[in-house]
Amino acid sequence: MGKTAKSLSLGKLILQLAIGAMLVVAGVWVLTNTKSGGDEAVKAIRKIFDDKEVGKMIGLLFGVIELIAGAFLVLEPFVGILHNYTSVAILAVIVIWVIAIVLIDFYGTGSGGLFMPSISIGDIEKTEDFLKWLYQFAGHAGIVGALVSLRD
Repeated sequence: MGKTAKSLSLGKLILQLAIGAMLVVAGVWVLTNTKSGGDEAVKAIRKIFDDKEVGKMIGLLFGVIELIAGAFLVLEPFVGILHNYTSVAILAVIVIWVIAIVLIDFYGTGSGGLFMPSISIGDIEKTEDFLKWLYQFAGHAGIVGALVSLRD
């Protein structure tokens, strides 16, 4: 049986609507500006492909998945029958976000990763880089954690 607005706690409802809105916006962003648009996950996934067309197509596919998953998250509290579809769509987003976290936060396809030479704890100047990395990683992990909790 699907969830309803009454069966969700207020906090989980707010989380679901916020993450849903974020995914809808990210999906629209990818679909309306395929040259440079998209969230960090899409940009990281595009960077791993040498063939720009393949990267673009996979980025577009992820944008569509984000848009659908986000729409399902926003609509599900009001239309309970979407629960099974929402769960599958969220699982796809979780898998791609985990891949993006590895690419962005550990291998540095974005602004810098943990395994990049500029990150180290021993040097005061580089400690700020580490703190920036940790803040970015915590935000990305928070999104995945929210998606996992909403999938339950």
